[in-house]
Amino acid sequence: MLLYRMRKSMKAIIIVVCVAFVATLLYTGFGAPRGQEGLPSVVAKVNGKKIAREEFNNMMMRLQQQQEQNGANLTAEQRLQGENNVLDSLIEYNLIVQEAKRQKVKVPKAELEKQFNEISKQFPDKKTFRDQLTQMGLSERKLRALIEEEQVYTKFGEQVRKVKVTAKDVADAFVQVQARHILIQTEEGKEKEAEKKAKEVLEKIKAGGDFAALAKQYSDDPGSKENGGDLGFFGQGQMVPAFEKAAFALKKNEVSDLVKSDYGYHIIQVLDRKEAKGEEFQKQKKDLEKQVKEKKGQEAYQQMVSDLKAKGKIEIVDLGLSAYRLWQQGKLKEAIAQYREAIKVYGSSPQLPYLHFGLAQVYKQNKQPAKELSHLKEAVKYNVADASLELSLGTALKERKKVKEALPHFAKASEIWPRDWQTHMTLYNFYNELKMEDKAKAEEEILMTIQQEYMERQKAQQEAQEQAQKAAEEAAKKEKQEQAKKKKPDTKTEPKEKK
Repeated sequence: MLLYRMRKSMKAIIIVVCVAFVATLLYTGFGAPRGQEGLPSVVAKVNGKKIAREEFNNMMMRLQQQQEQNGANLTAEQRLQGENNVLDSLIEYNLIVQEAKRQKVKVPKAELEKQFNEISKQFPDKKTFRDQLTQMGLSERKLRALIEEEQVYTKFGEQVRKVKVTAKDVADAFVQVQARHILIQTEEGKEKEAEKKAKEVLEKIKAGGDFAALAKQYSDDPGSKENGGDLGFFGQGQMVPAFEKAAFALKKNEVSDLVKSDYGYHIIQVLDRKEAKGEEFQKQKKDLEKQVKEKKGQEAYQQMVSDLKAKGKIEIVDLGLSAYRLWQQGKLKEAIAQYREAIKVYGSSPQLPYLHFGLAQVYKQNKQPAKELSHLKEAVKYNVADASLELSLGTALKERKKVKEALPHFAKASEIWPRDWQTHMTLYNFYNELKMEDKAKAEEEILMTIQQEYMERQKAQQEAQEQAQKAAEEAAKKEKQEQAKKKKPDTKTEPKEKK
């Protein structure tokens, strides 16, 4: 289903930069850089600064833990995406710290010592703390340096995000339009046919045709076509850029020419506008100013990061990570060569099945199905405990009408991850499509069990939060009473006023 009422979102997998982990480094195993079973000890270099494998692994561990906390497993595809996002975060962090130091951003020593002391107090005594540092390949001086980096990074980011907001910025943020549209969706290789059809619909509208009726007849947007294409009111930042720019440029009742977006061709009509005036605007003005400031601040920050990346020297050392980036850039031949080299060099590493999986996806995009299937089989061969690999192989076989060969892999995927919602939903849909009612029913029962378990976990978490909040309120109430007692004068010992 095509979604138009959408806000600009962050990446699907949110990665928090590693500096936020300084307080927990001693518990997560971060320490001196070292390799991992055939992998290089350095994953990348940023203007000559090395990003250690150990640092990268800790970030990936956090990502996996986040998935598990949500009751899901990290699929092979998510793993590749996650690795790329983690690498991006580490590159961004190093670039910003380097720039902050170049601009001589300073943090008061008192703030550094305060955080250092907060970390050291988590240990029973100084000896235990120092022993743990030594075990991690760290020293107190090195830990202080890490803390300073974190605070310099944070302070510099705050400085960049401090932007001025004009009255026009606030007024523009209030403006909303109510629009309706007709979408003629484009398919690969059929762009000209879609454009021709869109022009024909536009001519019907210009000739006096009923927009709502034509939307119901021709629009490929299932979310709005039954409402005559009506999308309701929306503000800036809620639609894809090309659509938004055209819609906000239209006057009331005006119809656009063809507007091209990634979804296809749009014909847009603005039905109404809410301008920045009146009591409603005045009520929202303060909140809007805050929102605009945050948005502009984030835009300034992202622009700074883009500029630093453009002029920085970034070298991806890890062949697998480099291959993934080449694939995402559409450089399929280069990606294939890089993946093949990574498989050859890192053949003894735990990454091997995911290198084969990545290479299979590139071959799929490059329309080489035999090689895609071959490398999916290799991926499964080297990791029999990842249901997503079994599912990927089964799906590839099913697409080639090899259902009998696919079924054992589907069964294995169900067995490996007995409580993974997405895996069982995919299997449920496959079995329904294949008219295998008994298997579909079995998967449906598993889905119901997973749903029930999820609801029970949510209920338990909510109850725990309520209890914690109640305890906090009781503690605050008690503390308030204690403070009131201290402020209340003691009438028994207060001396009498002299006459």
